Amino acid sequence: MGYILLDRIDDTAVESIYAATDLENGVIVTMTGTVHAGGEAFQVAAATDVTDPMEKIIVHASVPIMYDESKPVTDFTLPAGTVGRGYVLTKGNSIISLSEDMFGGTVADIAEGDIVVPVN
Repeated sequence: MGYILLDRIDDTAVESIYAATDLENGVIVTMTGTVHAGGEAFQVAAATDVTDPMEKIIVHASVPIMYDESKPVTDFTLPAGTVGRGYVLTKGNSIISLSEDMFGGTVADIAEGDIVVPVN
């Protein structure tokens, strides 16, 4: 399981989000447009090839609430359908650190300072 550090993030771009599947912290998602009951949270799904410059790219970063203190916070997963917190990433105003296991392939070609865009 991975982890995320919010090194520099615009804290005014916070969204309440939920998904049809479990979400690990650090997962990059996009909005599907469906609003949760009460209109307070947006449904998200795994990001695919992002080509629309208006599409909101969101990183899931909920506060890990764990009732089993023997597990590390890196084991936290937001259950499907549960409302959590996501931050809208913007170029030049969002710097996050993700653990290497959050990437599907090798990270050898990624250098510090590179801009990473979700592609499936």
